[in-house]
Amino acid sequence: MELKIVSDVHGAYLDLARQLAPGDTLIMLGDYVNLIDFFSLEGLLTELFTQKEIRQVLEWIGCRQKAKARDFIKRFTHPEGDRYQEAVELIKGAYAEMGCRINCKTYMLYGNTDYPLLLQEALSAKDNFSLMDGNTIELNGLKIGFVSGSPPTPWTFSLPGVVEEEEFHAKIASLGPVDILCSHVPPSLSELSYDTVARRDEVGSPALLAYIKEYQPKWVFFGHVHNPLKLRLTLNTSQLINVGYFRQHKQIYSLKFND
Repeated sequence: MELKIVSDVHGAYLDLARQLAPGDTLIMLGDYVNLIDFFSLEGLLTELFTQKEIRQVLEWIGCRQKAKARDFIKRFTHPEGDRYQEAVELIKGAYAEMGCRINCKTYMLYGNTDYPLLLQEALSAKDNFSLMDGNTIELNGLKIGFVSGSPPTPWTFSLPGVVEEEEFHAKIASLGPVDILCSHVPPSLSELSYDTVARRDEVGSPALLAYIKEYQPKWVFFGHVHNPLKLRLTLNTSQLINVGYFRQHKQIYSLKFND
């Protein structure tokens, strides 16, 4: 059997669909919508704000003026925000496109930039999609656990897929031992959480790290950090693997094991 695993698609649905067949089994690790590409400035936010406004908020993020950045982001992530309803319609359209493009069996979790309720709504009528969160499945005799979202970090800015620390920890604790652990964020190891292009530590999750040390799943898959110091490392008997920034690299991670 083969599992195909991707993360951080950020709108590259057609590129992903071209590498899939109806008989595939796909695991998606979150961040599906391209809100904004920090380099090209392409994304859904260009339909809500001017380039000047977008450049300004990116400058605030780069200069670590986090309060200003958070206030701006609330304009399209919080129901009271002046661009929230417009953002909702754009996000719904993006999720609907993704659902139409991907035609294989797909297990997915949500990332920090996703809108979980809208994702569930958009894909609820699609038989091939299962949104996973704090639960497990068994494939080919292997138990796979899924943890959606991100705990709050200095760089998550109260985005829709950010969950409270206690809730995130409870999801992890509910899994019990698994053979494969899937999350959006990495465990809190600097080799995996530091982004070499953004030049900042995305922090990662201490709770994930503690889980891995206790249960030692054979494989741990995640994304979130687009350009880490290391894409993979070994911790005790566990293989910790960042499956890559799909929007940029267009690569699917393949895990093959005996039937």
